[in-house]
Amino acid sequence: MWGVLSYGLVGALSGLLVDWRSGDSTVRDYRPAFLLMTACGGLDLLLSMVCLKVPRHKEGQQKGVWASVGPLLRQVHFLIFLVTIFLIGLFDGLDTGFLFVLQEDIAERAGQPGHHVNLVQGLTLLVQAVSAIPCMFLCNWFMKRLGAQKVMSIVLFLYSVRLLSLAAASHLGVLWVTAVVEVINGPCFGLGYTAIVMHASALTPRGFSTTVQSMVGVCYGTLGYAGASFVGGLMYEAMGGRWMYLITGVAALSTWILHLSYLKLCPADTKAMEHEKAELGRQEDLEIQQIKGGLDADSMTSGKAAGPLEEILKKEVKDKEEEVSEALLDTKTSWRSVGEEEEGKV
Repeated sequence: MWGVLSYGLVGALSGLLVDWRSGDSTVRDYRPAFLLMTACGGLDLLLSMVCLKVPRHKEGQQKGVWASVGPLLRQVHFLIFLVTIFLIGLFDGLDTGFLFVLQEDIAERAGQPGHHVNLVQGLTLLVQAVSAIPCMFLCNWFMKRLGAQKVMSIVLFLYSVRLLSLAAASHLGVLWVTAVVEVINGPCFGLGYTAIVMHASALTPRGFSTTVQSMVGVCYGTLGYAGASFVGGLMYEAMGGRWMYLITGVAALSTWILHLSYLKLCPADTKAMEHEKAELGRQEDLEIQQIKGGLDADSMTSGKAAGPLEEILKKEVKDKEEEVSEALLDTKTSWRSVGEEEEGKV
């Protein structure tokens, strides 16, 4: 959320500074943007060195990664899931990777190549950020009611609307429309990537979350964006932005239809697993909060510092085991008493 907010605000500021520095010249002076990036990067480095404390843990070697992840890769559902992630990353890369080029082409066709075009580009980033932040807060509501797969299907449909709208804006030659269209980035990113991560987590074997999430990141951010840069560059060079966005918009619409048909014909049994995982996660978080809260209260009254959470959990488990043992002992004693009474009656 903070990353989205920062690129929206700093992007708008950069566009304003570049337009102010360049004036009406067709040759744009991007030095203000680079200086601003250098200043922010230096501040980030300084704060990280002074304030950020990263704990060092020695992680034991995990064996049998392929034995646990291999069966998952042989599942048709998971392979289709990875292909869907790749296509969503591809559509995202086509939109964001060539949007600024499209805006400059529209401004040039309108005879105003240096007239506030960088400000529009900066405001485009601001629109993307402002629209994405509310969706990040609403994603939990959508996931609970629709499930991750249906949310991904909705996102594919929204990408088709987004790409086709950019094609229409290019055809009309209205620069400001391209910034307004990017409101759709809110659900596309704020809901789409969240749904991808949640569904991957639901499918992940226990103890291999990092491996599966890395595969998801490669499909979305590496292969998807790399494919968008390569394919989009060839298409833009050959046919221009209007036809590129039109064709990719139709491709996104076709992908949505295929994905929706797949969900209808071959529903995957992952919804219960997602709900179970979410429920277990909520229960674990609640128990940890209760333990930490009880520990803090005890520490305040006794003046002792809190120990590691792992030791606390072990103590809680041991206490639970003792309670269960006592309950079983009481049950055996009760049944023994009942048996003696029945024997006396006989």
